[in-house]
Amino acid sequence: MNLYKTGKFICELRNEKKLSQRALAEIIPLTRQAVSSWETGKSFPDSDVLKILANIFNVTTDELIAGERLVNNEQIESIKLDLVDEVNNKNKTIKSNIKIFSIIIGLLLLSFFAYYFLTSYNTIRVYKISGEKDNIFTENGILIATKQKTYLRIGNITSKEKIKNVKLYYIKSNKKQIIYNNENTDILITEFFGYNEFFSYKDLKFIIKSLELEITDENNAKETIKLNVKKDFSNNLLLYKKEFNLSNYDKLTQVSEDNYFTEAVEKLKEIGIKNDKAYIYKSKDNKIKLSYINNELILESLEQNKREIWIYYIDYNNSFLYQKFLNDEEKENRLISLKDFSKLSKEDNEKYLRLKKYIKNYLLD
Repeated sequence: MNLYKTGKFICELRNEKKLSQRALAEIIPLTRQAVSSWETGKSFPDSDVLKILANIFNVTTDELIAGERLVNNEQIESIKLDLVDEVNNKNKTIKSNIKIFSIIIGLLLLSFFAYYFLTSYNTIRVYKISGEKDNIFTENGILIATKQKTYLRIGNITSKEKIKNVKLYYIKSNKKQIIYNNENTDILITEFFGYNEFFSYKDLKFIIKSLELEITDENNAKETIKLNVKKDFSNNLLLYKKEFNLSNYDKLTQVSEDNYFTEAVEKLKEIGIKNDKAYIYKSKDNKIKLSYINNELILESLEQNKREIWIYYIDYNNSFLYQKFLNDEEKENRLISLKDFSKLSKEDNEKYLRLKKYIKNYLLD
């Protein structure tokens, strides 16, 4: 079907009838612009208008579509077959375009998800931080590292002496890269922290290998702890499968068994004598003194010529300080961690069991 040929034919038929475009438009009725659009080959009349035009010009609709007068049936049949072919070709073109468009959209989506996967896979990492040396240790620290932002918390720092200053740094190119240097022990650091003190995602490998904590006590004595940064999680699984670690459960159960220390504090508040912010209780035989102050449960054995003190930290229920005196001379001063009972030495375990026994016999029974 040739729009220009049909348009020229309509124009010839209109002139034969001596009709203007406006006059023809009024007969149909349509706008003059519609008639002009047909005759210039810009558009084609719909089926109802074709019938009206055929009646006005005394021709068939097939002749209007052909753009000429037809003299035999073969020409008419040819026109119809051409129309069928044209319609089929247009449908094929439309289907082909839809298929190509769908493939393009699919490729774009696949590219997007591939890019997202490649830039996000294994980019979120969680590390647990802990460290122990002599009478200082820290645990429950955490490092969350992503390409967008990094968070670092050292966790609970326990020391037998009052902490004056804390310095956190890692080693890079044999130089200390200071992350934090302050008297506040509650440390939460993001990627950029303070003036000229920062760490970045690129330095993560150095932080994992060489993170160190320097503690200065109130006597200006310094002690450095090499921190253990152990990987705990990363988003490197294609499929998530929930698992339950029984070994971790056993350790949690061990710690949870010590809830009676909290019960001991409550009992001490009931029967002890309140003095300022402290609660104090002495056994009837004057062998044991129990105190609770500043979230510390203190048990003191008052045997003659031998004095022992246990200081159990309620806020950090996995550590206690043990002190031993003979004739008022300090013989032992040791901070004992209970974070892993399997690693307790025989002597430390004995001290821990004695503490529990004293509390049970003199306070809870």
